[in-house]
Amino acid sequence: MAEAVISLGASAVLVGASAAALTTTGSIITHTGEKTSLRQNASGGLRLLGSEVQRGLHLLIKTKDTPKAELAHTDLSNQQYSSSIQECEALAIARNRAFRPAFGIRMAELDRPVLYGLSTSARGNSYALERCGAPLTMDGRYGEVAETYLAPILQDIAVMPCQGDPENCKSQVNPDGTEKSLNDIVKQLDLDFAVIANHGERTPARVAKEPAFAIETDSARKLIKIVSPRTQEEQNPSYLEIKNGLRSISRHDLHFAMYSRASKIVDTSSNEQGALLNGAFFRNISSDRMRFLVDGSGSMSACILWGSGRGQRRTYWNGNRYISTRKICALTRMESLQNELVMIINGLPDNTKINIESFSSRGYLNHRRWKPSVDGLISLDDSETRQSAISFVHSLNDGSVTRWGGTIPWDGLDTALKDQETDTLYFLSDGEPNTNPQGRQWSNDDFSSTVDNYISTNNQRDKKITINTTALGLNSNWMKDLANRSTGDYLMIDKNYITVAQQ
Repeated sequence: MAEAVISLGASAVLVGASAAALTTTGSIITHTGEKTSLRQNASGGLRLLGSEVQRGLHLLIKTKDTPKAELAHTDLSNQQYSSSIQECEALAIARNRAFRPAFGIRMAELDRPVLYGLSTSARGNSYALERCGAPLTMDGRYGEVAETYLAPILQDIAVMPCQGDPENCKSQVNPDGTEKSLNDIVKQLDLDFAVIANHGERTPARVAKEPAFAIETDSARKLIKIVSPRTQEEQNPSYLEIKNGLRSISRHDLHFAMYSRASKIVDTSSNEQGALLNGAFFRNISSDRMRFLVDGSGSMSACILWGSGRGQRRTYWNGNRYISTRKICALTRMESLQNELVMIINGLPDNTKINIESFSSRGYLNHRRWKPSVDGLISLDDSETRQSAISFVHSLNDGSVTRWGGTIPWDGLDTALKDQETDTLYFLSDGEPNTNPQGRQWSNDDFSSTVDNYISTNNQRDKKITINTTALGLNSNWMKDLANRSTGDYLMIDKNYITVAQQ
């Protein structure tokens, strides 16, 4: 009898433990699935937004003050856009939710603008960014039908939490004293842009219960950048979040900056006046076994988009030396590179294996590799790994730019060619090397022998690496030859490339 009781007790414990294990496993699976869902949501939505911004002529925004005469064509309050706004609002009302225009994009191909506005998410407990305008066909063209389409591009935009003591956090209320729903908040949300420190414009800082989402533009209204919803916490970006009651299940930070395609950004750090197009550093990414070898040298601190005001003193490379100035820079070479890499990493399939390495000078801040990939390629099949890669990319802007280092890519190239798993390399640099592979000062005489050596090494591999090279702000003959002789693409980012890309 005692044995039977013990047996029954043991069985009960086993069943209970199994149930607990299944519950825990189910929770882990759900948590992982939600993280993947958020990442895919952000990746797809930001890709569409980026593509549309690049194709646009300029942004349309509402402002606190009457815009200057030269910016009148960018005023979303202009009477010519009222019918488009009303149509989008009517489509949202038909679906029992609000649509609050945040900005528009004036397209060269369309008579009417494409509008982006805030609404509530499908879950009902968060917000969404919705696109309203002409439909896009499968091949990326605008449909010829006159009908306007309203669809979400970013779901699960987080609800801003209370700051400080939750007990003192008051809910927003309607005139009749009832607590505002998220839909009520959207209807009355202030999305008018205001000048920030004489540099560009941004939407207001958000408070509790409002969307954790804010955007910024430059003085020409060509740039759109997703920024922190709180003006005093620029290190805390806008974000997506899935919650179960009050508990956060998953969160995904939003990092995005893109220019209208007509926007030519003058790179004043170059002796020759050039221009950069953000979103064009890496092309034709299709491999699932790739490496990114990017320039982390101090010259990547060069400003490519200056603001009109003055702020905190910062140091930049001006093409010949480092300068310290209070003049505000909206975007540097490094920040532009970071924005694109983050979008690429977020958009890569889960079965992709990558390595990220930044080169400069040995012993300097940016001569390093993403730690998880020190021994080879790493799979992006879980969200923590992907976020780790993004964090590494963001860290390339840390520290004093004078300690970032020089332009010496040989360690990274050597490592890539030794890795038998890699089949594609994306190699970006914004200047000629400081030294040749032997450590002596670089000269034009090193061009042929350096390329010959790397091509010879590549030809001895079981499977040759396709080397794609991007020269940022200069024409690099050795990088061009390296790409051509390894069946890769060579891309020179300068004014001529921008002109060709726009035709």
